[in-house]
Amino acid sequence: MQIALLGDIMIQGLAAEHALRDGGDELVSRIKQVIGSADVAIGNFETFICPPDVPPGTEWYSPPEAAEIVARAGFDAVSVVNGHTWDHGEAAIIYTLEKLKSVGVEVYGLGDQSGAEPEGVIIERGGVRIGLLGYCSGSTVLRRPSFTGLAPSKKRLTKDISNLRGGCDVLIVSVHHGYGEYPSPEHRSWAKAAIEAGADAFVSHHSHLISAIEQIGNGVAAYGLGNVVASLNLPRPGNICLRLEIRERKVVDWSYDVFFLDDRGFPEFGNEEERKALREHIEKISKDLARDDYSRFYWSLFSQDDRAKYLRSWKRNIKTYGIKTIFKNIRRIRAHHLRLLWKMLFRH
Repeated sequence: MQIALLGDIMIQGLAAEHALRDGGDELVSRIKQVIGSADVAIGNFETFICPPDVPPGTEWYSPPEAAEIVARAGFDAVSVVNGHTWDHGEAAIIYTLEKLKSVGVEVYGLGDQSGAEPEGVIIERGGVRIGLLGYCSGSTVLRRPSFTGLAPSKKRLTKDISNLRGGCDVLIVSVHHGYGEYPSPEHRSWAKAAIEAGADAFVSHHSHLISAIEQIGNGVAAYGLGNVVASLNLPRPGNICLRLEIRERKVVDWSYDVFFLDDRGFPEFGNEEERKALREHIEKISKDLARDDYSRFYWSLFSQDDRAKYLRSWKRNIKTYGIKTIFKNIRRIRAHHLRLLWKMLFRH
């Protein structure tokens, strides 16, 4: 058995417009090519679907047909905890979850309407029980009255993995977090804690960029899978499909494929030369994780432009969600956000 782990699914904007022209047939075909021979596919459903009577809160939303496209393309489960989960309010969350479940796609990462914390999900395919845990570092999705999400921490990861591990054969942790091609030292500490606690794979999505990959003990951490489909203003975005090989209900090996997005935001493999170049780049940045001075190296990468971009993201979040939503409960702001802000501004 093989499990394919992929990044952000954003059937919105130009990608949605082109997908709807043929009922999603071409997009489904393109995604199937990326998933390939994998028996199970898991990604992150980033842009939610608004009911007919709910106006979109931002431009980041998917048409109702997106759920069926995801199912037809071969996805078995998707994380639904990310920075856009609450863009259109509770009604859109309910509608999106219903749409995905109605076409047989399992969802994970969010609590229920009562406000309960999310729990791990187990799906069974081919006699293999696959446990899924999802987290998001974005403050606006955390500690909500309904459909709350959880931020990653070593303590939380260890607890949740311990609770789920006994009921599954393979355990995958996904975290919506990351700011570039290199993981922060704290990001890596989450991965280490998760794998030492019993996770087989730790994957991240959020930045819409590929990032480094490393083996940790018997597990693998991929810190940025990129996208599956997305209309983004990025030059020829590269993406990763991480593959887990399962034998006798255990992960025995892992590998990865690379692909790109075309001008519409549809996935495509590209030519051999650019695929080789992307793989070489991933291998290069992955080797940098072994540096003895990795923490110093990581913070030295941030330029004035990077710091300005990060501050703009805070400004955008306040404009989108409102300062009350973000700061009403100080527990929503994880300590790592404040540390990251401080270091990005002053440690370079």
